Amino acid sequence: MSLVGRVVIVTGAGSGIGRGIAELLAAGGVQVVIAEVHKANGAEAAAAIREAGGEAEFIRTDIADEASVSAMADRTVARFGSIYGLVNNAGVIHEEDMTSMSAAA
Repeated sequence: MSLVGRVVIVTGAGSGIGRGIAELLAAGGVQVVIAEVHKANGAEAAAAIREAGGEAEFIRTDIADEASVSAMADRTVARFGSIYGLVNNAGVIHEEDMTSMSAAA
């Protein structure tokens, strides 16, 4: 199955594993959306992919904020016309004692 020309969003793609995934996808002809909360990291990752001949767009996204995620999806469709896949790589760190958290947290 080929992903060439498909649009894939990678959350947390500004560094680490997410960036590696985004670079690998882009090298295989995927149009990558770098959904990253850190502006400098996201912009640099997208620029590096474009410099290597791939297609990437950075969209600042806070995955802990539903409105931010919705806006990112809307911008992706506006830019590329569709979304084929999503790599849920980003995480949210809660600095709270887990024994004090409710089951709903």
